[in-house]
Amino acid sequence: MRCRKARLCDAGEIHALMQPHVLQGLLLPRSLSYLCENIRDFTVIEDASGRVVASGALHFFDEDMAELQSLAVLSNCQGVGLGRTLVRALLREARRHRVWKVFSLTHAPDFFLRQGFVLTDIAQLPRKFMRDCITCPKLRHCHQTAVICDVFTARPSRPAQPGQEAEALSRPALASA
Repeated sequence: MRCRKARLCDAGEIHALMQPHVLQGLLLPRSLSYLCENIRDFTVIEDASGRVVASGALHFFDEDMAELQSLAVLSNCQGVGLGRTLVRALLREARRHRVWKVFSLTHAPDFFLRQGFVLTDIAQLPRKFMRDCITCPKLRHCHQTAVICDVFTARPSRPAQPGQEAEALSRPALASA
C-alpha cells in the first residue's frame, strides 16, 4: 500500500470509492466535477496493483484552519489502519502548510478522538456553518459530530512504530514584520 497525493486521473476512482458511503448516508455526495476541481485537496492510498482503496481531503478554510473531508476506505480494506494512515498524512500536510487547526464533521467521532482530535460544537465553527451547513439538505436532520485538532500538539493515542522518527510538533513561530 502506498499513500500519495491524488492526481486528476484518480477522480473517477475516488468518486466510485465514495459512493457506498454516500448511499449509507455517511458522506455527503460529491460530483465528479467537484472532485476534479478539488483534486489537489485529496490524498489517496493505492494497493499493489495501483487501485485507489482509500481517500481523504484536506480543504483549506483560511490561513490557519482546514477541514478534513470525504474520508473513505474500501469496505474490504477497512480495519487495517488505512483511515489512520490517511488522517496522519493529512495532518502532516496541514503542518507543512502551517495550518493550526483541522476539523471534521463525522459519524465516527471515536475514530477521530483516537487520532488526537477533541469534540467541539459546530457553533465553534461559524464559517463552516455559514458556508456549507446552512445550505446542506441534511441541515435539519444532521447526525454528524464536530471534532477539531490542534495539529501542532495532537498526538494519536497509538504510539509511533519502532524506528519511525518523531515529528516536531511545536507550534510554528509567527513571522515577524
